[in-house]
Amino acid sequence: MTPRYLLPALLTALLAVLALAGQVAAGATGTLNGTVVDGTKGAKLASGLSVTLTGVGQGHQFVADQTAKVDASGHFSFDNLLIDPNITYVVSTDYAGVNYTATVAKPTDAGLPPVELKVYEPTTSDAALKIDSANWLLGAIDPRQEQAQVLAMFTIVNTGDHTYVGDHRGDPGSATPGILPRTLRLPLPDGASDFQPMAGLNPSTLLPVENGYVDTAPVTPGDHQIVYTFKMGYSAGVAELHTALPYPATKVHFLAPDAGLEFRSDRLGDGGTTQLAGNNYRVLGADNLKANDVITVDVVGLPELPTNRLSPKVMQIGGFVVIGLAVLLALFFALRPQNTGGTDPLAERRGLLAAIAQLDERYAAGQLNASRYRVERSQKKRQLIDVMLGGRATLERSGGS
Repeated sequence: MTPRYLLPALLTALLAVLALAGQVAAGATGTLNGTVVDGTKGAKLASGLSVTLTGVGQGHQFVADQTAKVDASGHFSFDNLLIDPNITYVVSTDYAGVNYTATVAKPTDAGLPPVELKVYEPTTSDAALKIDSANWLLGAIDPRQEQAQVLAMFTIVNTGDHTYVGDHRGDPGSATPGILPRTLRLPLPDGASDFQPMAGLNPSTLLPVENGYVDTAPVTPGDHQIVYTFKMGYSAGVAELHTALPYPATKVHFLAPDAGLEFRSDRLGDGGTTQLAGNNYRVLGADNLKANDVITVDVVGLPELPTNRLSPKVMQIGGFVVIGLAVLLALFFALRPQNTGGTDPLAERRGLLAAIAQLDERYAAGQLNASRYRVERSQKKRQLIDVMLGGRATLERSGGS
């Protein structure tokens, strides 16, 4: 039995040992091993690559900024890295003019897990681009201006194993020095106005073209969520959405509040109703449309506003008239399932924030030209928005289409 007079000293020594152990654990370092992999089938990874590592702590403070060479087998490593679950590490590399990133998983008892950084060969063909789902949602109505706001929501998929870096296709202004090749094409109906880019788009990389806008940021393999709004005018209570999708589309839907309106469409059939944010919406839908198929939807019965009095139609759908942008966004989120993947969204978000900050620093230091900086920053911002939104846009509805 330990004498009682020795217990205080033993407790003091034990606490000191525990404190020291905690300091050692908190300051433990390790090595991060990684591999750059070319995701394009049959491609050989280019030589002379380097990988940049950025670490950001819980308070968004930078704790690491290093560069390592990639060997002939694609392997790279970073030594003496702090091992802390509150630190998010991101690795990135420039490959064929496109910046690629990967977030390192949280440390385990064995240290930092190895990371795979996937890159792709570029292509100027958009043949692999498909629209998994295209949704137009009729929102706020302004009877005084006779305008209707529409929320456009697209899931565009690069189904190939190349990054689409764009082409010019003879668009006006394409020969101007410094103009980047066009990538994603964003259709607008005839007569649309007040285009407002939202999720998945960076205004600085968009260019106006006939019948819409084009992006200039590269399109990597996988899903890309695109959201924007526009306004379309109407007359005598009738609005017409007349447009063509630039890529083949698996699912196409037009949604509007179930409030006594009539709908006529040449390609979209009656899809029943669906409930979003506690409100019923009519659905028109079609499957498997070809690229450049023209879609027309006539909306009949929109509110008119004669002088000095409200039209009965305004009273009939008054609740519909006050739907605003915030509700539209809520409806967009309602169309998306929860992210059930195994990734850590918070870690991914911090990692992308770190990558964006690093791009800013490299640009300020003169290490990137303006065009490349804009493109890479746009890509990172789009990835950040995708992480914040999470999941893929889908539509659950009643009735057939």
